[in-house]
Amino acid sequence: MKKNIKYSVSSFIILMSVFAAFVAHAEDIEPAIACTAEAKICPDGSGVGRTGPNCEFAKCPGEIEKGPEKPKRENVLKNLRVEQKAKNAEYRVKMEQELQQIKNTRNEFKKQIENNKEEIKLKTAEMKTAFKENISKIKDEKKKASAEKIVNNLNELNLNRTNQLTEKLNKIKNVLISIKSRISKAENKIIDISTLSAKQAEVDNAILSAENAIKIQISKQYTISTTINDEVTLKAEMKKLRDLFNTDMKSLNVKVKSAHTTVKDLAKILAKVPNVDENTISNAVDNTNTTSTN
Repeated sequence: MKKNIKYSVSSFIILMSVFAAFVAHAEDIEPAIACTAEAKICPDGSGVGRTGPNCEFAKCPGEIEKGPEKPKRENVLKNLRVEQKAKNAEYRVKMEQELQQIKNTRNEFKKQIENNKEEIKLKTAEMKTAFKENISKIKDEKKKASAEKIVNNLNELNLNRTNQLTEKLNKIKNVLISIKSRISKAENKIIDISTLSAKQAEVDNAILSAENAIKIQISKQYTISTTINDEVTLKAEMKKLRDLFNTDMKSLNVKVKSAHTTVKDLAKILAKVPNVDENTISNAVDNTNTTSTN
């Protein structure tokens, strides 16, 4: 009797263990989802039903799952045009401001030169009178007249040469305006122009140096400010005067030539910057051809 009870208890424990294992396994199994019995007719005439947790139609034979729709060429072009239009508007405003600043500086320089000329005319009359007084002790009238002619010629030549160099510098500035316009164009296209930065500063300094040199030169007067008592001294002083003028002119020419050279070098560097004149919109759209869908 005791033996039968023992076997019954053991059997009960085993059955309960099996039952617990079955329940645990059942909890891990997701309940089946019953989809509606609908059918989708495929292009080849076959049919597919709904399946999966979301009850979506199965793929038809040969059907490829599509990824996210890529932008069409027309949309890319439209967006780029809108962006480029905004950039161009900013570029025009910036360029107009820069050009106006350059023009204002140039006009101010021309105004200063014209004012200097008026002052020089007044001083020239005083200089001629003083020069005649300083050589009044020279007895040879021909040599006195020759000395006066040399002084007059040097001062007239100084005005003419400085005027010529001023015009040349203005032409250099006009070229610089065109170059800076292209540099701004490159900036508008977000092109790397770091190689131009140092050269632009060098150009601005060279032009400023040439302007200052012209202002100083145009205000100079070539004359003898001491009394001359003999012809030998007069001859020596006149030679010094001519040599001084030639030295001053050479120095001024170097300044203007330096401005011209630096602007020319800037243009050469700019010419090596790629894509400045290319159509940004066309290039960008062409780059989408391999990725966009029609």
